[in-house]
Amino acid sequence: MTIHAHSPRRSGFVVADLRRVLLLGLGVIALVALVHPDAMFGGRIYGSADAANYDAFAVAGDQSRHAGDYPEWNPLLFGGMPTFGSLAYRWGVYPPSIVMNWLQNSVGFPPLTWMLLHLVFGGVGVVWFLRRWDLSAAACLAGAAVWILFPRIVAWGVHGHGSKLVAAMYLPWLLGLAFEALDGRGRRAAGWAALLLGLQILRGHIQITYYTLLALGVVFLAGWIVAVARKSAPRPISGTAWGAVAVVVAFLIGAVSLLPVHDYSAWSIRGSSEGGGAAYQYATGWSLSPRELGTFLFPSSAGFGLATYQGSMPFTDYPNTFGFIALSLGLMAALDRRRRSIVITLGVLFLMSVLVSFGNHFPVLFRPFFDWLPYFNKFRIPSMILVLAAMALAMAAGLGLQQLTDPERVSSTRLRAFAIASGVGALFAVIGALGLGQGLLSSQLTALADAAGRPVPSPVLLDRAWDLFRTDLWRLALVAVIAAAGLVAASRSRTWQSKGLGFLILGLLVVELLGVDLRITHPERSLHRVARDASGQTHLITAPTLVQEHRLPSNANVDQGYRRLAENLGHERVWPLGTDSATNDGMISGVRSLGGYHPAKLASFDTIRGRLFDPQRPAARLASWLAAARVTSDRPLPDGALPLLAELGAELDPTPRVFGNLIVYDNRSALPRARLVHDWRRAEQDLNGFLDRVETGEIEPARVVTLDTEPSPLPRPAVSPERPVAYVTDGMDEVVLTAAPSAPAILVLADMWQPGWSVEVNGVAADVLRVDHVLRGVALEAGEHRIRWVYRDPALRRSLVLTLVGVAMALILLVIGARSDRSALVIADESAPARRKP
Repeated sequence: MTIHAHSPRRSGFVVADLRRVLLLGLGVIALVALVHPDAMFGGRIYGSADAANYDAFAVAGDQSRHAGDYPEWNPLLFGGMPTFGSLAYRWGVYPPSIVMNWLQNSVGFPPLTWMLLHLVFGGVGVVWFLRRWDLSAAACLAGAAVWILFPRIVAWGVHGHGSKLVAAMYLPWLLGLAFEALDGRGRRAAGWAALLLGLQILRGHIQITYYTLLALGVVFLAGWIVAVARKSAPRPISGTAWGAVAVVVAFLIGAVSLLPVHDYSAWSIRGSSEGGGAAYQYATGWSLSPRELGTFLFPSSAGFGLATYQGSMPFTDYPNTFGFIALSLGLMAALDRRRRSIVITLGVLFLMSVLVSFGNHFPVLFRPFFDWLPYFNKFRIPSMILVLAAMALAMAAGLGLQQLTDPERVSSTRLRAFAIASGVGALFAVIGALGLGQGLLSSQLTALADAAGRPVPSPVLLDRAWDLFRTDLWRLALVAVIAAAGLVAASRSRTWQSKGLGFLILGLLVVELLGVDLRITHPERSLHRVARDASGQTHLITAPTLVQEHRLPSNANVDQGYRRLAENLGHERVWPLGTDSATNDGMISGVRSLGGYHPAKLASFDTIRGRLFDPQRPAARLASWLAAARVTSDRPLPDGALPLLAELGAELDPTPRVFGNLIVYDNRSALPRARLVHDWRRAEQDLNGFLDRVETGEIEPARVVTLDTEPSPLPRPAVSPERPVAYVTDGMDEVVLTAAPSAPAILVLADMWQPGWSVEVNGVAADVLRVDHVLRGVALEAGEHRIRWVYRDPALRRSLVLTLVGVAMALILLVIGARSDRSALVIADESAPARRKP
């Protein structure tokens, strides 16, 4: 690096050039509109299963909040789980959501305004980053297009993974601020970096934030290496110091999200393994196989999601495609000698992301990350880190397009060479599209299926995959031919090269990626899924339509079946079998379920869940122990199911009731959720051992409870039949009961035990007992009692204080930055942008 004494260059947009700023902003908005026109102009939403599951959490939480109880505990799934620690419901924690909800609900903005505005925010961040090097409008928008149209980003928005999408949109801003700090502007960048990183943390996707910090580490490490090589270390020292201050303040801002998650992780499936994280096999379930690298260029080379995908991941609805144009522009950036350090940094970030995404397919790198990097072992889906690869490629593509369109750097001879290369690529694509590649694709998919342990793909499936792949080839051929023609024209006209070629390449980039994205937003137009008919035979059917008309959240995914079930169920639970076992739909109506979906459920319940939903031998006695008074299914149970379930511990009424689309069976064997037990035994085995003995009938939970501490008073046999325990309040964070045991007893509430629960008996604090390893209980004397259970997240109050302190410190940093000396020495290395001429 070379240090020059001059006035600081202006970063980002040039204030005087208001028209350029507006045009770039409109360009980013246009990119978002191209991929999400139904959401932006039609007010429609995406109705995926994951989106519906998230909506159920949101609606149930909002209902409780509007009733005056901000929910810190969700009792409706899995016997209960924290809302803050699991990131299931945290209304108001992320301030921009309050504004966006107001725009949507009160001003009349489209219902997906939150997604659209964050995509614009992320796209503008890429433009701001690239404007640091005074890149052209086409180059800046090309970078934004690679980022916004990256299929994984699109799929997150379509399939209800909003926290990932929103958190990712902070990446370009934070990386840009890291470069600002290394360029000598650490004091000015620190406040904004702390605020933006803090907001990213508050949005609540810790894995994306972790990857952001990893990317920032790569940038700062590269800055140090370059500085040491150039003997200019003082600037990185200052920048790194201010960066460290920003990270500390950001962690304080995000404390209200981080501390509850940290405390809960030890109890969840993300931190319960022997290593303190997720189990290695679970954590690496969505590793990208190196065999699937072809999807970076050809989106259907491993199949395209749903029915045709044959890769090693359990399933996927989208490919990790960057495209011919974006990858070519990324390679073009390597020719930029003036910005070699930034290009190398981006290249290292891209390569590292790809290698880590291989997960258990490349343990030489992934295993050290998993074992040695703090908290890395709490995350799953290694392929998610490809979001960093997309970010790095977006920046490199902008730099590459700028290089390509600069007559001073790329000669006409080199342009003609690039045109020939594009033409050859187009020729191969045409040859493949004419049918010569079908056999190769079939062999590739069959090999992938064999390596992944999948059944041999059927001829029908291979034909459908070929149709998708052939479309990819025709699209690539078209893009390559037009690119070749544009490059030939640029080799003959410097004016066209500098003025027109950039926008042509930008258009081709958008066309190529949009062709992939439309399959994600509108799968019904080209994709299929596997279905079974009444005889059990599989066949392909058209994929469901995801674009739907917006309905009020309180009516989303609710039918009268769940409403009637809730009225019939009372305070007990359901045991959903079949397709309903992985949905949260019943939450909106207040149905307590042993099924559902959440990626951070309690580890203890996950152990139970594996037995409850064992397709060969479902643990019916466990369902009865957990108060599953109803068993639901989407279709009548087969003839042999009722005797089998009765043998396993759930005697069902043979005559089901029909509630809408639900088939409902009464479980005569179910224990009450709140019950009195007059005998106890000390725990002598772990949870699995206890569950084994319940399943075999050796332990009868209706008669005896298992405790890890001696209760006081000790339970005694009942002297008369007990009256049922009565509910006074049965809310999210509070359960109030009345009971009148005839002799000392243990009151069992068959809800999950978790630190943060307290209990009062007749207004006096009592000891919370851990019953049967996972449930809650309290010892009672004989007589009338009012029992009040209350949950308060142990970390929430102290973390909120830290968040307020962090916000105050960020404001102080912003004031310090605004008053920083604008005449300070700054770094002007080969990665710094050229100074704009007046």
